[in-house]
Amino acid sequence: MSRGGVANLIRIGATHIERTMLSDRDGPVQELLNTGFVADDPSAYCPRCGLGMGPNEFVDGTCSACRRAKLPWGGVVRLGPYEPHLREPIHQFKFDRWHAVGEHLGRALGATVAERLQLVAEQAGEPVSAITSRTVVVPVPMSFWRRASRGIDHAGCLGRSVAQGAGLRLGHWLLRRHRPAQTGLSEAARKKNLRGAMRPRIAPDQMGDPRVIVLVDDVMTTGSTIHEACRVLHEMARARPGDAQEPPAILVATVAVSGSKPRRSAPTPLVRSLPAADAAMVQKK
Repeated sequence: MSRGGVANLIRIGATHIERTMLSDRDGPVQELLNTGFVADDPSAYCPRCGLGMGPNEFVDGTCSACRRAKLPWGGVVRLGPYEPHLREPIHQFKFDRWHAVGEHLGRALGATVAERLQLVAEQAGEPVSAITSRTVVVPVPMSFWRRASRGIDHAGCLGRSVAQGAGLRLGHWLLRRHRPAQTGLSEAARKKNLRGAMRPRIAPDQMGDPRVIVLVDDVMTTGSTIHEACRVLHEMARARPGDAQEPPAILVATVAVSGSKPRRSAPTPLVRSLPAADAAMVQKK
């Protein structure tokens, strides 16, 4: 069965569950579909930082927002900007414990990840299996107390669904110490709050030799959480025994990106190329 056929079955199942539980009221998945939501086309946002961009703005592997930024990841895939059509189902998933919503969003995001990896394979001149066989999905973890207070491991649910949607292996490689909530904090305060918040869950030698790590989070706001997770993953990769292993590339997969500006007009055709920082995924290893 095609990926589209599988996604349709998932959608039908999720909306059936909602209808059974909620009687005549539309559930969050159906409400999302009612808006006519379609995941962003890759040309609608920068493949390096994930922010929306206008026509002709992606030049030499960067957009105007990230041209001078040094980022610890190789690229970003997303479903869309953090606007009401995505914000509401994300909140219902995280705070109202709607597993079906998270699974639907995760599988859709997994399909987007699979498309990016296919592009990587095409530009590397390799079969896609050469890359996907060495790709691991790693969810950004929740702290124990956050999971207990919300009654749902939304990070694990989303990561598992992304792995299923993309046909990739799942690895719970990170742990997170409890810190105050990030909501309402400035970018500087977020960075300070998250400093040292994550640590390895596995020993470095248990990582194996991955070529790509798909780092999954529900929303990317300032990028502070992703930066901290990348820091730990890079340290783990460097600590692996042996000198021959190349560092894995990190591809961030997020449902929504906050602060993403809308396109100013219809896009001009973009060359389907990867950001320069994705070179680690393209190089044969």
